[in-house]
Amino acid sequence: MYGLFRNRYILLILLLSLVVTVICNSCKRTSMSHEYITEDDIREMIYDVETANKNRDIEGVMQYLSPDIEIIITLNTILGPQKMHWTLTKYRIETENIWSNASSYKYERENEKITINDDGQSAHVETEIFEVITIQGKTIKQKAYEKIDIEIIDGTLMVTKLEANIKT
Repeated sequence: MYGLFRNRYILLILLLSLVVTVICNSCKRTSMSHEYITEDDIREMIYDVETANKNRDIEGVMQYLSPDIEIIITLNTILGPQKMHWTLTKYRIETENIWSNASSYKYERENEKITINDDGQSAHVETEIFEVITIQGKTIKQKAYEKIDIEIIDGTLMVTKLEANIKT
């Protein structure tokens, strides 16, 4: 039973790392100061973070996460939903652990919805993520529905909240 939870936990970490990577890493594309968020900004973030995640580039992921990011993960298990709250440090440790143990990883994103608030200072992204990961010879498939909040902080686009509801 412990192995089942560990495998799901591992997949959860990997999934979160990819999404945050997708959204956050696009900020790396320019050093210009942002006054307003545009849909193009968000789409570039998604592309860049996908690239960083596929390259297992933890610095590329972490660079654009707010130091006080709120990370909420709900993992649907046979015992019911398990809700976890992670700090930025916990996220980094778990992501590095997953990446170092994964022998293969496949990622697909669908049904992306981007909403920019009227003031242009924050945005909300919702998407479905499909992942397949192999760790220690075991392949796990999962689907996650993710919600991500992005804000302009000191002229930089930063992820301030990440919520993931994961089903395996």
